[in-house]
Amino acid sequence: MSTPLPNFFLAGTVKSGSTSLYYFLDEHPGIYMSPIKEPHFFSAGDMNYDQFRPLIKKRAESFDLQAYLRKNVKRKVHRAYITQWDDYIQLFRDVKNETRIGEASTSYLWAPGAAKRIHDRIPDAKIIIVLRNPVERAFSHYLMDIKNELASGSFSEALKADDAIEKPSWGKCAMYVQSGMYASQVQRYYDTFPEKQILVVLFDELKKDPANTVQLIYRFLDVDPSFKPDFSVKHNASFLPAGKWSGRMINNIFLRKLVIDRVGQKVKEPLKKIFFKTTGLPVMNEEEKSALHRTFEKDIVSLQKLINKDLSPWLR
Repeated sequence: MSTPLPNFFLAGTVKSGSTSLYYFLDEHPGIYMSPIKEPHFFSAGDMNYDQFRPLIKKRAESFDLQAYLRKNVKRKVHRAYITQWDDYIQLFRDVKNETRIGEASTSYLWAPGAAKRIHDRIPDAKIIIVLRNPVERAFSHYLMDIKNELASGSFSEALKADDAIEKPSWGKCAMYVQSGMYASQVQRYYDTFPEKQILVVLFDELKKDPANTVQLIYRFLDVDPSFKPDFSVKHNASFLPAGKWSGRMINNIFLRKLVIDRVGQKVKEPLKKIFFKTTGLPVMNEEEKSALHRTFEKDIVSLQKLINKDLSPWLR
């Protein structure tokens, strides 16, 4: 019997609620989600691993994929960079009676070739695209980079440093602005898949009304829409280390493997409350916000026409 293949994809983008949606989907009895949330298989051809920032590269290399695949693949892992098809399909070997099989690689929206690669392998796949106000998304991405010691200084300084990178790409830099230029990225999926196979969801919708938004997604996937996941746990919220020692802990490769990546999600969240803070975070000033609004305005107008959703709040 052949290994089942995924039949839907949660295609990005970074800091737009994909982690929450991954767990809401994973809880549904009719849905099987890849135990590695982000395998990044279909975007591998657009990535240059040799150009990854040192810390990202070190973390990627610290994960022993073959050892993971030899054992029980039910342990949840946030990301890996899988390049071989035979390895990738092993993520779905434990599918039982679930009718929907998916994964949630945030690079699939950015990667120029991801839509075509998915279509070449699985032309009937359904695509869920989650988008967030690009100004807010960029700043949330910056906070994540501060937490992970991938950025320092002010938001303006981080934007300038990122903009100075030649030939930006995944892992090489943050792409705070490039990642938020959604129109052309979404267009690739409309050019590749029938419109009926694509669902665009806004982060604002998920945040304001998670129950109805998740029900909409369940209906799109043809699974029981009456199922209610646990909305009480906040997934991948912005936070910073409570002190230097906790910052060193979260960014220590050995400790991450020993503790953070081995405990269940329900244990992770209470640990975060102890060792990290969600208050007193940096805020985006009006000058930074206005500059980004001007940068994204034209793209937002184009996107609004493409997805037929009111994005006027993003323009204010």
